Amino acid sequence: MKYENIIIRIIGYDWDDLEELKESLNRFIKELDKKDKPLIEIRSSTGLVSDKLYTLEIKTSKNKVIKKILEEIIKRIEDKKEFLDYIKLRWENNVLYLRFDKDYFLRKDKLIPTEGGDVLYIRISFPGYMKRDEIIKHLEEKLNAS
Repeated sequence: MKYENIIIRIIGYDWDDLEELKESLNRFIKELDKKDKPLIEIRSSTGLVSDKLYTLEIKTSKNKVIKKILEEIIKRIEDKKEFLDYIKLRWENNVLYLRFDKDYFLRKDKLIPTEGGDVLYIRISFPGYMKRDEIIKHLEEKLNAS
C-alpha cells in the first residue's frame, strides 16, 4: 500500500501540560529508528479560549514511516468495528480525516472517534489513483490482523 503523507496534530491550551502532549505524540513514533523519526513541530499562538495555544504536529511522507505510525494508531483503536464504520464516512479526495477524543487518548492511550470538541487530529493522504474501496479493504485487513 502506498501513502502520500500523514499528519498527526494535537492542540494544547495554557492549562494543558506541554510535555504530556509531546509525550502523547511521541507514542506514535517512539519505535522508529532515529534516522526515520519525524520531528514533533510545536507552534505557539494566542486563542479565544486560552491565552496560549500550542499546535503540536508530526508530519511525514516516508512510506515505511507511515506504515509504522499506522500500526501504532491501529493498536490503540478502542472499538475496531466502530472505527471501520467511522472511516467509511471520513473521506474526501483520497484523504482520510480522523478525529479522536484527545482527553481519552491522554488518559487511557486509546483512540475513540469523535466529531468535535478537543481532538487528536489525524490526516492520511493516499495516491490519487487508488480507489476508496481498495483503501478501506486494506485498512480493514490491518485492523483484523491486529
